[in-house]
Amino acid sequence: MPYPKMIELRNDRQRSEYIKNLLKEFFPGTAAFTDKFIDVGAMNYVYEAEAGGHVIYLKQALDDAKNKEKIGKDLAGIPKNRIGYEDKYIETISKFLPKEIELPKILKYDKENNILIISDVKKGGTLLEESLLNGNFNAKTAYNLGKFLGLSHKNTIGRNITIRGSEENDVDNWEIFLKMRTTGILQKEKFSDDVVKNVNDVYEDVKYNYINNVVINMDCCPKNVFERKNGSIGLVDFELASGIGDPAYDLGFLIGHYLIMLAIRTDKVEEAISSIQSILKGYREEMNFLNDKNDNERLVKYSGMIMIYRVAGSSPAPYIKADKMPLIKEIGIQLITRNFHNFDEVFYYIRKRLKN
Repeated sequence: MPYPKMIELRNDRQRSEYIKNLLKEFFPGTAAFTDKFIDVGAMNYVYEAEAGGHVIYLKQALDDAKNKEKIGKDLAGIPKNRIGYEDKYIETISKFLPKEIELPKILKYDKENNILIISDVKKGGTLLEESLLNGNFNAKTAYNLGKFLGLSHKNTIGRNITIRGSEENDVDNWEIFLKMRTTGILQKEKFSDDVVKNVNDVYEDVKYNYINNVVINMDCCPKNVFERKNGSIGLVDFELASGIGDPAYDLGFLIGHYLIMLAIRTDKVEEAISSIQSILKGYREEMNFLNDKNDNERLVKYSGMIMIYRVAGSSPAPYIKADKMPLIKEIGIQLITRNFHNFDEVFYYIRKRLKN
């Protein structure tokens, strides 16, 4: 029986019929299944389905983002066909990764219904976001994340790889997210002239001086990572990736999230700092980058802007409680305005600040 035109997974009946047909296709002879909604991210509807020991994930983007009313218009306006680009990212990057860093396999992309079906990379692990909120900062996990980004950048820089169908599309996507997570953070709240100047300076500097032909993940953060007990990781959600950008952006995006977790778990400052050091170590072992003073200073500022972005930008993090926002914003602003030369200086400032 053909599926109705553009089914919606959020409709229980339609989802049940759809999964039944998938099981016939992927696992013949398996009929009984369980499924559940995975409430992560602001854009898509994600479901986990388990049948006979097999686990698959279904992701659908509709015309309207899942949490449209809670995110900025720039983010909500990313076309729903974004999930169709994940296969190119996975195909490009997975071949460079060791066994302890795993990306899912694309089992099927149902273009008509805009549904992506992928394999399980959780494999008994825990969402990294949950682990960090619980104060579990695993240095091996952090090292593997740094290594993942380092390998991704090292093996794609200068190779003119396109992710979104054309170089023009990649450039457009990169510019949307560069602006969203730099000057875009200034739109909802009033910031000092110093903050505004520094953010605008970074945006202009990057736009004209630091654009590379390199695959940029654009969304490497704890909500998209599963960690296992041995520190191996599984990563998901590559729909925002581009073949153009600044490698420091990816690294700053990841480290900014770890700094947010540090500000939330001030009882785990040294563990958080150790994890950030491990990210940098894993990255630097693969990518000959961050040796330049400008690269390090830009990386620090990116990290600070991401802290503001998750509080006052287009995609506020739901796990950040009101009582934690002032410290997150304070640290973020200091990283943007104080011209730290590297993260050793940042760690010195944080330790001193949190002792007061």
